[in-house]
Amino acid sequence: MSYGVNGEPQRIRQQVQHFIKIGRYDKARSVASELISKYPEYPYGYYDMSLCEYYHERIDNSIELCYKALESGMAQVPISIMLMLYYNEKSDFKNVDKHYELIKTLAPACNDALSIYGYSLCKRGNEKEGVTILEEAFANDSTNSSIIEYLFIAAKRSKNKAQKEELLKLYMNSGVSEKRKLLFAGKYNVNIKKWKEAKECFARVIAIDPINKEAIEYMRIIELRHNLPLASLFFILFTFAVYDIKFDYRNLLTYIYFIPSICGFLLIGAAIYKLRKL
Repeated sequence: MSYGVNGEPQRIRQQVQHFIKIGRYDKARSVASELISKYPEYPYGYYDMSLCEYYHERIDNSIELCYKALESGMAQVPISIMLMLYYNEKSDFKNVDKHYELIKTLAPACNDALSIYGYSLCKRGNEKEGVTILEEAFANDSTNSSIIEYLFIAAKRSKNKAQKEELLKLYMNSGVSEKRKLLFAGKYNVNIKKWKEAKECFARVIAIDPINKEAIEYMRIIELRHNLPLASLFFILFTFAVYDIKFDYRNLLTYIYFIPSICGFLLIGAAIYKLRKL
């Protein structure tokens, strides 16, 4: 069945895309569901719904919806690009490679596929080759916001501050939404340890999207970092106090008194691990 550019399915789809762009994924999912119900043979309904499910972290549903879009007549290349993204999220690298090879035969100059593949290699631990591929994709299209994001993630551990600043400038001048720009700027400031500026960025994201999981998680980690020295000092002093007052190796209760200290140090260790991964 043919659907006109200005037909009702396309008009409904524009609503879905608008809600996805501004981060209202529940509303986008609701409108996409209506689109699929009214036009079950319209492939873009399934395609857009797969994105909604992805943002709700239901990756298996996203994959299934992609295959439904393909069965309904959508082109292979955009479907394979999204499947690369979804399979990479699941660390199913065999299927990432499968769809990358398929895209190379159909669209050899596809920079989106190239960048996802490069990021996937970094995720597998092959950072040297992954970064080389990401830089190739970036050289081909330095305005692509997704490529900039992947390259920034790969460059996080690098000491090349100038490169990160350049990526930030490019991203802020790209066509992405204000919310995504603020998220990116927040991550950049976290990476260079400008905690106050990072907190301001994430606070502005939450003002736009109060349930944004990523910004909320970063705010929690920043607060955790702020309170970490005091918490560490407390548990050290608590441990010494318990040891001084209660320690008796013959008494089982002695070891129970140390449980809060052990739990505290485990939590502090987990917090330090999270901070190091930022």
